[in-house]
Amino acid sequence: MGAGYHGGFGATKGSALKILPSAGSTPAIKINVSKQDIINALRGVTDMSTLIAENIENKNIGINILGDKLFEAVLGKTDNPEAINGFQMGRNVYIRRSAITGYSIFVHEGTHALDSVNGVPQHQIGSHQGEFKAFANEHDYQIKKGEKPDFKDYDDILVHIKINYK
Repeated sequence: MGAGYHGGFGATKGSALKILPSAGSTPAIKINVSKQDIINALRGVTDMSTLIAENIENKNIGINILGDKLFEAVLGKTDNPEAINGFQMGRNVYIRRSAITGYSIFVHEGTHALDSVNGVPQHQIGSHQGEFKAFANEHDYQIKKGEKPDFKDYDDILVHIKINYK
C-alpha cells in the first residue's frame, strides 16, 4: 500500500514514546509502552527484529504512536483508512494506538523504515516485493515469539498481497 502501509507525531528521542489521543474520541486506550519496551521486545527474537531494535535504539528509526483521528490525518486520504494500522514514511514508523496488540507490527513497519535507512527507494519499499519482505519478517517474528501468526505460510502472504496491494 504505497508508503509501507500496514493494515505519528510522537517523540522519537528519549526513552518514552508520545502516545497521543485522538481529539473528540472515546477515552484513549491506556498503553504504557516505551521505546525501550519495543527495543526489548524485538531484540534477540529474529535477526531482522534485532536489527530493527538496534536502529530504533540508535535513533535511525523513529517510532510514533497516534490516536485514530490523528493517525488518519497523518495518513492522508485513502480508500479505507480504518483498514490501515501502521505505515512508514522515510525513517519513521506510525502506528495506530488502537491496533497495538503485540510488537509484530513494529517488525513489519520497521522493515520498511530500515529499507529507507539503507537507501531503498520508496517505490520499491511499497512494492509487492517490499510488502512480502515486511510480512515475512513479521511472520517469522510471530512464530519465534510463539504467537499465532497472521498468515498460515508465505504462500498465504503472497495471496494477501496480490488481493490487497495495487
